[in-house]
Amino acid sequence: MNADAPTPVWFLDVDGVINSIGTPRAKAGPYELVHVAPSHEPTTYPIRYSPAVIGAINALSRAGLVRVVWLTTWGADARDRVAPAVGLDTFEVLPGLADLEPYLAELGLTTLAWRSHNGRRWWKLAMVYRWLDQYGDRPVIWTDDDLDPEIKAELRAVRDVPVHLVTPMPRPGLMADHLDAIEAFARGCAASAVAS
Repeated sequence: MNADAPTPVWFLDVDGVINSIGTPRAKAGPYELVHVAPSHEPTTYPIRYSPAVIGAINALSRAGLVRVVWLTTWGADARDRVAPAVGLDTFEVLPGLADLEPYLAELGLTTLAWRSHNGRRWWKLAMVYRWLDQYGDRPVIWTDDDLDPEIKAELRAVRDVPVHLVTPMPRPGLMADHLDAIEAFARGCAASAVAS
């Protein structure tokens, strides 16, 4: 890989992506269950995850094919609580919902939009733009079960970068075919950088 070429940034969500919402069907493969409590509340939440998916994410990151950045309502708890519980490496993290209040004006948000419906700007898309503004445009991988066609279209229209956007079914979340496509995209970006 060209040392000057930017590695694709992978914006990674927790719930519905690495955490299956509900018990996956047996054909999805083996899943393990842990319970994790966010730092701001005593309640624990079930995290159903595929060790194969966790291993693939770590392998892609360790190989330098992707730069993983948490983008989830879990915020720093994704890095500090979820990742250790499921065996993920330490990745950068963007503020979660509980931490966004100071950023609303900077993000061009007057209220926090859970999703992009009704012409309201989605907070996660605003965070993607903020990250790219800070670190420079680069290829984007984004895995989020709430990514809808409007968000995908806007990101493609606003940023002239290669994108690979994955909207997994919340149950079972990311699957082997998603990870194969993510790896192919990342390797294609690396090959393009070498060729240029």
